[in-house]
Amino acid sequence: MGDYALRHPERAAHEAFELINTRSRPTMDSLLADVSEATGKSIDIREMSMLGTWGAAALWMDLGDRHLILESAPTSSHHRAWVRAHEFGHIVYAHLGWADPPAHARTFAEAGQLLDAARQHSVDFRRPAEQAAEAFARYADLRIREAHGGGHDNDYTAALS
Repeated sequence: MGDYALRHPERAAHEAFELINTRSRPTMDSLLADVSEATGKSIDIREMSMLGTWGAAALWMDLGDRHLILESAPTSSHHRAWVRAHEFGHIVYAHLGWADPPAHARTFAEAGQLLDAARQHSVDFRRPAEQAAEAFARYADLRIREAHGGGHDNDYTAALS
């Protein structure tokens, strides 16, 4: 499938979310559990406020035995949920073979080296991989809000693009 998520971000977001979602009323917690179950790896989320100074809200790394998501300080609980859903999109697409996985680290020391490399590159939300992850976050956010009676008025896409 290669770069399916990059070529068809909206369709891939819908298909990927529905493929891994196991709940009729999904939540961010259930999405985290579903991504972890689908990939067979736990997801370790840690705050790293300096990411914001590099122009990144979060960064995902595959540590081999688990996923590591580093996130900067979010502006609200909804922003935190959106950022996590975006990173879950990267994880799911790599797991499904729909987009290339990020650099792989076997240890936290190697993760530190990857983090140093990430610091050297500015984040560009116009890149296809970022747009695909945004489409996943948008679809996940919509499905979660719809399942709980929410509206369609909290789309962060414009702010993050």
